[in-house]
Amino acid sequence: MKNLFFLPIVILLASGGCSHDSLEGSIGDRLSLDFDYLQIRKQQLFLIIEYIKESNRGVEKICKLTVDTQGLELPDGGSLDLEDDVFLSHIELQRTTFENDSFPQVKDGYIHFSHIDFRDNGKAEGKFLCIFVDSLTLRGEFTGNIEEI
Repeated sequence: MKNLFFLPIVILLASGGCSHDSLEGSIGDRLSLDFDYLQIRKQQLFLIIEYIKESNRGVEKICKLTVDTQGLELPDGGSLDLEDDVFLSHIELQRTTFENDSFPQVKDGYIHFSHIDFRDNGKAEGKFLCIFVDSLTLRGEFTGNIEEI
């Protein structure tokens, strides 16, 4: 009977675990990267990935990554990589906090979608890296269903 208890854990470990939402990087020495939850939305041709923090003061967007999908060949449930100039021309990074702090200008980076189904209730899963002009970095992982607004 004890072996049945460990079976789900063994299956989870064999499959590589599960993806989790995260934000980290050297920019965390200057700006708080703590967040409560992730929200992924679709607004027309834009995919919006937001790391959100709630407090008694209200809602802060610790990191908002907007992907302009216009001109991109989006797979139907497959993977997609945006790097170099394509990344820079299709990505906007923002931060809205009570301290009015902001990210430095992005110099380089990439976003890798291990799965993207760009539709209402579709799934987006992946990771990104932003390198700022001051050489600080921001890395994130995300997974979730897309809500169309």
